[in-house]
Amino acid sequence: MEIEIGEETIRLGQLLKFANLVADGAEAKTLIIDGAVRVDGEVETRRGRQVGIGSTVEIDLRQGRQELLVVHPGGRGRLLRPTLRDSRSDGHTEPAGDR
Repeated sequence: MEIEIGEETIRLGQLLKFANLVADGAEAKTLIIDGAVRVDGEVETRRGRQVGIGSTVEIDLRQGRQELLVVHPGGRGRLLRPTLRDSRSDGHTEPAGDR
C-alpha cells in the first residue's frame, strides 16, 4: 500500500506504526531485529533507519508479506493489497499462484 508522509523521510519503526502494521514500537523493534523487514530489497535491522520518498518496505507478517511504498501527500493513493508469498527452494519468494 502507499503510505503518505509529510516529511522527506521517516524512521522505519515509526513507518510501521504509522501504517498500522504493528501495535507499538516494541513490536516494530522485534520485527526489524528479527530480519523480517526489507527496505528497497535489503534486510534492515536498524529501527531508526531513515526511509525516504520512493522507498519500498516489505514486512513479513504471520498473515503474509505486506509491501509499502512511501510517497508524498497527494501521491497516487493506489492501494497495493497484502500478498501471501510461497517460499521457493532457492530462497526467493514469489506471489502465491504465480508459478
